[in-house]
Amino acid sequence: MHAPIWLHYAWLIIFFMCLFLMQFCGMMSRWLEKNKEGENVSELTPMQRLLNKRGISLANWEAFTQPERMPEHDPFLMADMHTAVNLLQEHIQEGNKILVFGDYDVDGTCSVAMMYMFITSFHGNAEFYIPDRYEEGYGFSSKGAQYAVDQGFHLVITLDCGTKDGDRIQFCRDHNIDVIVADHHEPEILPPANAILNPKRKDCMYPFDGLSGCGVGYKSMKAFIHQYPEYEVNTDQFLDLVAIAAGADIVPMIDENRILVAKGLKRMRESLRPGIAALIKKSGSKKTEWTVTDLVFLLAPRINAAGRIRSGKASVQLMIAQNEEEIESLANEVEAYNKSRRVIDMEVSEAAIQKVMEDPFNEQSVVTVVWGEDWLKGVIGIVASRLIEKFYKPTIVFTESHGVYAGSARSIEGIDIYQALNDCRDYLLQFGGHTMAAGMSVERERVKEFREKFDQVVRSKMEEIPAIPTFYYDMELLLEQIDLDWVREMQGLAPFGPENMTPVFLFKNVHHVYPPKIIGNDGKHVKCTFRQQSVGKHWDAVGFSMAKDWDVICQKSLDVLASLEINEYNGRVSVQLMLKAVRVHEE
Repeated sequence: MHAPIWLHYAWLIIFFMCLFLMQFCGMMSRWLEKNKEGENVSELTPMQRLLNKRGISLANWEAFTQPERMPEHDPFLMADMHTAVNLLQEHIQEGNKILVFGDYDVDGTCSVAMMYMFITSFHGNAEFYIPDRYEEGYGFSSKGAQYAVDQGFHLVITLDCGTKDGDRIQFCRDHNIDVIVADHHEPEILPPANAILNPKRKDCMYPFDGLSGCGVGYKSMKAFIHQYPEYEVNTDQFLDLVAIAAGADIVPMIDENRILVAKGLKRMRESLRPGIAALIKKSGSKKTEWTVTDLVFLLAPRINAAGRIRSGKASVQLMIAQNEEEIESLANEVEAYNKSRRVIDMEVSEAAIQKVMEDPFNEQSVVTVVWGEDWLKGVIGIVASRLIEKFYKPTIVFTESHGVYAGSARSIEGIDIYQALNDCRDYLLQFGGHTMAAGMSVERERVKEFREKFDQVVRSKMEEIPAIPTFYYDMELLLEQIDLDWVREMQGLAPFGPENMTPVFLFKNVHHVYPPKIIGNDGKHVKCTFRQQSVGKHWDAVGFSMAKDWDVICQKSLDVLASLEINEYNGRVSVQLMLKAVRVHEE
């Protein structure tokens, strides 16, 4: 007896039903309220509800909203700080050659620019070194260590790296070069440096371990000037670079980071560093009030682009430059790198998506692993993030580099990518990174063997992890409750970032006042105007990179997740919703 013919097509029916549900009923994501509210909140103002949910009492509110006035931690609480400060002073007094070494990303280049300007303000015998991403890779490189030996340097200061570079540091020590490490990466075995400034050291009593690499370097400068005030350097002049590095490196925006970033943003409002001002001008932005979001999305990609495409040295040169002609030339160069990076990363992203969809491995795997031999190493991290947006799996993108596969990994909520790689370490030549992002290299012949092991490891950790993105919101609000004065008051919670995220609100059953529009030169963004009732307040809303949700956005009744910001345009000041997610409203 033959089965009914419709059974042969059952899988197609199920597929299209799931596709419909995901597209029109919001099943492609789940929305969760953070710290659910108790009863009897109807009498509280939205601000009181928000403070309650974030554990901020009214008594602490004033202090919390003025982080730039809060005291910083004593830098000498950091292990080896006295040793580092005294060692730097010895080399300065002897007129010795000092090499400032740092990574090619935003944290590293900001750190190097800051430390180089600091030291050369009272000591002329110093250079800086940014490794080549393609020839040397991440960290204190062998080539950099050899350069220090060949050029007769007496002291090397490594910033945003060094903790895991014991062999190269030992090489320097064997050649009578002293080394100070100022880093924030998780240490396993401490390197043989003269001083290791890293608040993540297990024996370090510093009260906050979330500083960026630039933040650690800044604390060392504060300590040095405290001990040797005769140099008369105002270290506050470097807080803009500390803020940019903290935003770009996605460090927790709590404790001392909030203090340093708030001070840095204040400094940027008062006076922009010439190179940073030139870069902002090239971006086309006319903003005068800066937020962490601006640092992350406007400045950081441009500073990063030089290291991705050619050399991070150009970004450092731009940050330290004072001559107008040099600044203009360097800003043009860095902006050109950024434009090239955009084109390349889109091309590689499209190629990677095609490869993922053609490879049978990805049909059943809980991870995405893909490679291309000619993909630019500088963009594979961005491509990995794009693949997560599309497939929502922990992702590694490889490219060939010097006969091996170099990879960049990005993760999803609940999966520690660094720990997963550590469980696969027998298959790797080297690896390093953080919970959500990492880098590694593997022999070309072992890449398929590695991805099987990686899939097995991640699969064992995913039993409790949802297979769809999760959006968190602070609380549900009515559009009628939005008020310009309240939004201004809410901005006192800034600067925002990890562990102090921008408040996100749920607005249910909103309707379009006018037809939604696709905006932006690339057609990726949307603009809407929403209200919840036939009369009453209505507000503009913008969704960046949300044109992909156009079919949902065009529905009659929606639920939306959005943050609130103040928009100033042609002299008009109003509240604007910044869309995070949308779904069709269900009665």
